[in-house]
Amino acid sequence: MKIRQAVESDASEMVKLFQQLDSETAFMMMEPGEREVSIETQSERIKSFNEDHGKLMAVAQTDNMLVGFIVACCGSANRTRHSAYMVIGVPRAHGVKA
Repeated sequence: MKIRQAVESDASEMVKLFQQLDSETAFMMMEPGEREVSIETQSERIKSFNEDHGKLMAVAQTDNMLVGFIVACCGSANRTRHSAYMVIGVPRAHGVKA
């Protein structure tokens, strides 16, 4: 498994990954069908994250397929710049095995 920074060409696979996660778990913020994100919108979001030093969007990839993501956004105030809000998504098929 390789973990790397997301790039704009990941947008299509990320949209599919979000849809999968939304339908298989209640722990994601969106319910199935509620997330309205196009490939173009996701590509722009990735580009925006890559240009902002206070944000990170990374993906987990195995066998040329995205199998997870992590998003981190640092606080913008002086007192919160050292902390980050994080979202992690990993489909059941690729989660931790007990």
